[in-house]
Amino acid sequence: MALRIWIVAAFFLIAAKLTPAYWAQVFVTLCAMTAHWAFSGTALGMDFLLDSELTHTDVAFAANLSGLAVVLSGLPVVAALFAGLGLYLNVLSGAHFCTLLVVFLLFSWRRWPQKSIVAIVLMLIISIPLATNLLPAAHSSGATFWTYLPRRFAWHFFLSIGGLACFAVMMVILMVVLRRQVLPPAAQRLYIVVLVSVLSMIVVHLLNIYIFKLKPLTVIQPLRMDKWIYVALVTAVPVYLWEMFGKQAELAGRMLIALLAGVFMLGPLVPAGVLGILAAVAFLANGDFRRFRSTSVIYQALIAILVLVSILTLTPIGRQKPFQLREVLLLAFVIVVAGAFVVGTSRRSWGSFVLLGVVACIVSAQALWVSFDLHTRTARWYQGGVDQAFCDVAEWAKRNTPWETQFITPPYLEGWRCFSQRSTLVEWKDGAAMLWSDGYGPIWWDRLACLNCNVEASLPDLYEVMTARYQDLSPRQLVDTAHRFGIDGYVVMSANWASAEHFPKAYTNSEYCVYAIRALEYCQDTEQG
Repeated sequence: MALRIWIVAAFFLIAAKLTPAYWAQVFVTLCAMTAHWAFSGTALGMDFLLDSELTHTDVAFAANLSGLAVVLSGLPVVAALFAGLGLYLNVLSGAHFCTLLVVFLLFSWRRWPQKSIVAIVLMLIISIPLATNLLPAAHSSGATFWTYLPRRFAWHFFLSIGGLACFAVMMVILMVVLRRQVLPPAAQRLYIVVLVSVLSMIVVHLLNIYIFKLKPLTVIQPLRMDKWIYVALVTAVPVYLWEMFGKQAELAGRMLIALLAGVFMLGPLVPAGVLGILAAVAFLANGDFRRFRSTSVIYQALIAILVLVSILTLTPIGRQKPFQLREVLLLAFVIVVAGAFVVGTSRRSWGSFVLLGVVACIVSAQALWVSFDLHTRTARWYQGGVDQAFCDVAEWAKRNTPWETQFITPPYLEGWRCFSQRSTLVEWKDGAAMLWSDGYGPIWWDRLACLNCNVEASLPDLYEVMTARYQDLSPRQLVDTAHRFGIDGYVVMSANWASAEHFPKAYTNSEYCVYAIRALEYCQDTEQG
């Protein structure tokens, strides 16, 4: 609770520097704290706003937010101290914030030349002991690391198409924001600094992957700075919307309801959908709403649909999966936003309609592709889909097997160790350990090969291919793999695994079956005999 209060206070201090209006500051803080549903698929939501456990990463994020708040207040030296604290709590996020802070100080060089120098030097001094300990450990063993890295991280190793789409949409929002010249200077500076920081990290990352090949830079994972994009979005964009709606008082309250309804409706969506909604609302703010009046039938219909959608989405009715009401309601929300834009911007150029069409397509695609549930934390970002049946298997293992029991589970499903508190042979995401553990890449790949899941990450249907190949394993292959790695526990397979239709099952549910290794071995020997 104390950590949550700290984070809320930091967001409020940031908002206080971005806008002088008190209620605007409250609105910005509200948007920042409710955005955990929208951004649960990102480092921001997953690690810091949905996590119910106190971790050093959470405290590091709170320290970094505090550093951003104090540097906006004109205290760069104090911000450097917060950056140092965050760096020692979590090197990865700390390095990202230090980069952001340096860019901010360079942008503010004329205002605080001496303070900026002191702050940068102080950060360097604080980081020296940490760097001397970490850099030798991050030394690459040679070609092996660069051979196996792309097998785990495709698309330039860390660069995803979804991330590029989000960055592009954010650039569109920035152009709208700067063209209108509505944001206060502090908010503009924050937005631009974040974009420059992330863009510089992308450039450094690509140069490192294809030219320099320095493992320490790869270990830092520069493109994991995405959380600062979302911090900027949930602070600067609400300020922009507030300022715009302040000039159109009749629409202000209704459009704020629409924005909040959109945030709540999204649930654990991937960032592209969230940015699409924010972009649509930003375009709405540029429309000519003189056509809308409180007595207008169209106006009243739009507001009624928005309110109805928001209410239904947050009630048990909206959680009925057989009819996928949430997806339908989200699509209705997008259509309503598009309709309001068309009515409000009928005199705009065709380019605005093209941009809106792109945004609508992105959001509609996310509404149809992504399954989510507001009352569970087992979301798509963690397992590739809500899979309660897999969680039930893990719960059975936790309650009915000794803690040292070893399992073989489908590599394409993550979270077994967390849910069951039992070991498993390998998971696809285990490959990330090669970033800090020399020689782990070949071990990880060899274990995947034993399960017929040594699939290149660049495949667009990676998880589907792995699922099919894992299901093609024979009992003999699984027994041989278990003997090779000293596993004398259980195997988790799909319920429709034809190779062991009549084998005894230790546990079964609607989706999965659990087989004891000894039972598979005994049945095989019996059949051969």
